[in-house]
Order: sequence, then structure tokens, then C-alpha cells
Amino acid sequence: MAAGLGDVPSDVRAKFALALCDRGLLGGATLGIIIEPSASEIVIPNAAPLDEADVVARLSDLADGAVDTVALRNAGRCVSDAELPGLLRRKFKKSLRHLALDGCYRLSDAGSAALLGDFECLESLSLRYNHRLGPKTCAALRAAPSASTLRSLSLSHCPLVTPTELQAIVGTLPKLEELEIAGSEALGDDCLTALLEARGAQLLALDVSQCAALTGASVRRLRDLAPGLRRLRLNACYGLEDADVRHLFQEVRPQP
Repeated sequence: MAAGLGDVPSDVRAKFALALCDRGLLGGATLGIIIEPSASEIVIPNAAPLDEADVVARLSDLADGAVDTVALRNAGRCVSDAELPGLLRRKFKKSLRHLALDGCYRLSDAGSAALLGDFECLESLSLRYNHRLGPKTCAALRAAPSASTLRSLSLSHCPLVTPTELQAIVGTLPKLEELEIAGSEALGDDCLTALLEARGAQLLALDVSQCAALTGASVRRLRDLAPGLRRLRLNACYGLEDADVRHLFQEVRPQP
């Protein structure tokens, strides 16, 4: 099990990591198969079995500036304020373009804010299912150097991120093209309309699934405010009527 995978595509490496996890084999002893010394992309679809010390040890072996992607999904206990955020900042603040730290129940609002303060060229950021993230993280996102480079943001299922803070964040991301804010129970029509008015003209993807407060008052405006939208998710938006959804797909008739 000590041998690595060699030069294989990142999606193959990610599938292998998931297979190891499904079989109960992903851990400190096998992590080296996924995080090899030459790795530039670290993608682990289910990092729940990992200890933070094991992940830190493997990442510490990589050259500074060598990694452009770190995606730890279902990260669980392997991300806390203590070690991993500081290591990511020190080693990869100039190179990291894609960061996903989802489901980090040990990562605090202050720890997340400190993590985001240094990255210079992030293009995508996912912090889904991080229930402790709140105003400090939101403030750090607005002030971060990567606010000018970020194209994709997911804050789905982060219940302490308020609609007001969402509006403030989106307003500071001039290149934003993809936005995921699923599970934002307090997200209402006024907030969604404000988000669309700020960035809708450039949005290519939007996920507002499980936002029960939304109604047709805002969703019907998607066609006008986000004309370039290619991917839209409205799962479990129980405030919508069938007519609201059909409205999005009606042909625009030319004026006589």
C-alpha cells in the first residue's frame, strides 16, 4: 500500500480515495497514496476518517507553492483551528486557486476568518455545511485579496451567515459567476433580488435549493436579471408554485 498512483488524472485519484474510504481503508497509513510528494491537486471526497495530524504531515512534505487545489469534502475532524489552516496559508497562499473545506465541525468562525485572509488568487471557495461560520468569516471574505479573483462561492448550509452578510459578500466579488447558498432558511425575496441586481448579469450557476422563504416574486425575475444562467437548482423551495417555475421556461415573444 506504500506505492503511489503515479501520474493519473485528478478525478481518478479522487475516485480511488473515495473507494478507500468506502472500504474503511483511508487513514494515515494509506493517505500517502492520495497525497504524493509531486501532487498539485489534493481531492478527497470523504475525509471524515482522517486525523488532522495525518493530513498536516502529508501536506508538510509538499513543496511551497506546489498545490493549486485542496478539496476536503465531509472533512469532519481533520480540520480545526489548530494546524491545517495555518499550514495552508504558509505553504500555498500564492498558489492555491481552488479550496473546499466542507463539513468542518471543529473549525470556528474565527479560525475560518484567519484562514481566508492570506490567499491571493482563489478562484473557487466552498465552505458548505460549516455550521460555526458567521460574521467574522463574512468580514474576512469581503476583505480578502482573493475577493477580486473569486469566481465560484458556496456557503450552502451555513446557518449563521445572514442574508445581509450574503449581500455584502456578493457585492465585493466582481468576478463571481457561480453561487451556491442552498439551505439558507432566512433567504427571502428581497435578498435574492438584491443579489441578482448586483451580480445576476454575470451569473452562470445558482443554487438556492431548500430556501423555503423564496417565492415567485424573486424567482420570476431570474430570466431578466440573470439572462446568462446555465445551471439553476431550486430543489425543495416550497414557497414556489408550478407557475413560477414554468415562467422561467416560457419563450420570450418578440414585440410586434
